[in-house]
Amino acid sequence: MRREILLPLHPGLLIDTFDKGFSMGLMDYYTLADVRRFVKKCHDRKLEAWLASSIGLEELPGLWTAGVDVICVRGVACNKGKGPGRFGEIDTALVRELVATIPCSK
Repeated sequence: MRREILLPLHPGLLIDTFDKGFSMGLMDYYTLADVRRFVKKCHDRKLEAWLASSIGLEELPGLWTAGVDVICVRGVACNKGKGPGRFGEIDTALVRELVATIPCSK
């Protein structure tokens, strides 16, 4: 018997950058006010607001407060001494720090 796990789909809209080679991240292009407007427009349309693009640990609390639903990270979770940037080795201690920024919903 074949069994499948079906996860609910949550439609959303992602803002990301195409070329990571410029050493610029999301917050070099947008302000928190811009992000709040993006989140509101998404939520008004029953979409989740997703963000990516070289987001740093220090930027996460403000983005969560702005109401973002999903923040995609890679480079900030990598050990800087274990490979180039986002292609480095994922560091569990860094991941714990990232997870700790996620507000608990009650």
